[in-house]
Amino acid sequence: MSGTLPLKYDHKTSGRMWMIIPLVMIPIVVVFLAFVPGKCEEEDGDEMEKCGEQGELPYLGLGAMCVVNLLIAASFMWMRVTIDAENVLRVRFGPLPLLNACGCGRGTINLNEVQSLDVQEFGCVYGYGIRLTQAGLLFRVGGSTGVVITTRAGKGTVLCTTDTDGLLAALRASTAAEPLRGVALA
Repeated sequence: MSGTLPLKYDHKTSGRMWMIIPLVMIPIVVVFLAFVPGKCEEEDGDEMEKCGEQGELPYLGLGAMCVVNLLIAASFMWMRVTIDAENVLRVRFGPLPLLNACGCGRGTINLNEVQSLDVQEFGCVYGYGIRLTQAGLLFRVGGSTGVVITTRAGKGTVLCTTDTDGLLAALRASTAAEPLRGVALA
């Protein structure tokens, strides 16, 4: 965010990613544990060598995969879009600022450079998070309708949010952009 400047627009979209990843991980862990053999025993109770000689490595890999997926889920719990008094649009993911720290999870657009605005539907095939689409870089944690922002340099950015109408109105008030495809921006 931009310090003490007043905000023209501020909206936080909560996502479902933090719920989906753990729900996907549970069946993976169950299947993994069912098919990775433990110690084999003979009928008289004497221990043999580990079946398949896999040791602890599969369990370390599973643990690392679970930790990485939970960190990703925590990074995409919400997306905050703000427009400040200097006409700068900012996008941040959170609450875990892993992506924000490396620069991947935040976007900044100078709204004085915006050439056009458009509204498009983005189905589930585009997924959640940060994606590269035909329209530009997609930022999404929720919502299926996105505002496509194209700058004079031809760079496209898509913001899928649960407040598309409010974002569009704020963008319209902050830019001199022309609507594409006859989309009413009011």
